[in-house]
Amino acid sequence: MTLTGHLRIRGRCNGTMFRVTTTALLASTIAACGAESPPRESPLVTQLDNTDLAIPDTMPFLNGRTQAVLADGSILLDFRTTALHFSPRGALIRALGRPGGGPGEFGRVSAIIPLPGDTLLAGMDPQRNRIVVLRIADGTLQREVPMPFRFFAGQQWRIRGDTVFMPVTLDAQPFVRWVLATDSIERWGSAPTLIAQSTSAYSRGGEPSLAPYGSSWVALMPADDRLYITDAQGVAHSYITLPRRERLGVPADLIEQTAALTAETDRFLASLSMGVTQLSDGNYLVVHADTDFVQAATQVEYSNTTYWASIVSADLSRACVDEPIRLPSVDLARVVFSGDTVLMLARTVHDDGTVRATQRRYTVSSEGCAWTVLETPVALTRNTPAR
Repeated sequence: MTLTGHLRIRGRCNGTMFRVTTTALLASTIAACGAESPPRESPLVTQLDNTDLAIPDTMPFLNGRTQAVLADGSILLDFRTTALHFSPRGALIRALGRPGGGPGEFGRVSAIIPLPGDTLLAGMDPQRNRIVVLRIADGTLQREVPMPFRFFAGQQWRIRGDTVFMPVTLDAQPFVRWVLATDSIERWGSAPTLIAQSTSAYSRGGEPSLAPYGSSWVALMPADDRLYITDAQGVAHSYITLPRRERLGVPADLIEQTAALTAETDRFLASLSMGVTQLSDGNYLVVHADTDFVQAATQVEYSNTTYWASIVSADLSRACVDEPIRLPSVDLARVVFSGDTVLMLARTVHDDGTVRATQRRYTVSSEGCAWTVLETPVALTRNTPAR
């Protein structure tokens, strides 16, 4: 066998993971192992450089904080009643908006969305029933858009043309559509049956998420092991069941477990839908989380959380599943997609004992995957409703 050029190969030799980046090392590694390594069974997750954000250590670290990344690499982070803008290296540039009940002020930010061009920031404020649009360069108020109904937007928003599609929680429909040209806002997409069966179970299953599929969409729903195929209006017409090897998946008795929770401390294993995105090669990256859900009185906590990456081929015919994304954090972090990069916010303890809010970056690829062939998409009928 002749080896030429610069290679990057990852494999397993005698139970130990190795990564080879030069032809010389590759030849010696193959010789030491006695044979070439078998193909990977799961996606390749690569951790990139982290960015420590210039936030005081005393800042209360809130679960569910939303983020965004601009084209220049700078970072936006919601801070309950304002949005913080950081440089690509994590230095605080400015605060956008302020707490209050008047124009340009926030009662509670549920999501922050940079609008096309990265010059404007939209902050969703369900307390004031407003979308507050600020200029990112200096925080100047541009306009406020009244919400025709109250909704709590999540992290997995998508923009197509001049329309923003936002996931919402505890609503009969999983998304809200905001047309920027007219500032019209309406509910959008299919209503999952699970929300009618158990609002509590639905709310504890993650959040809805969309990715383009031609002129239509694929959708991931809370507490669901299926990937739905929709029409251009977000109405699901078929689905594929996502395979799994190691991740927990949705418990068959999810509704019964949720109903059994009391006002006292209670716990059960949960599987959360964190997001789906389309990668630059056309394939889809799907992220789930397995976690111990703990309810203590009115407080909700998560522990022993593992994030799982799966890749589904662009034509939805194959999948490569169950590679963990390592995140050392006691909090449940929302997943942010920026191009082919996955970003997650975590508390990081440094060698000197200091604690920092750190944005951790990963890439996920199908390099070396052992693909699983998926069944033909199943058509939704009245007998097979969206879960």
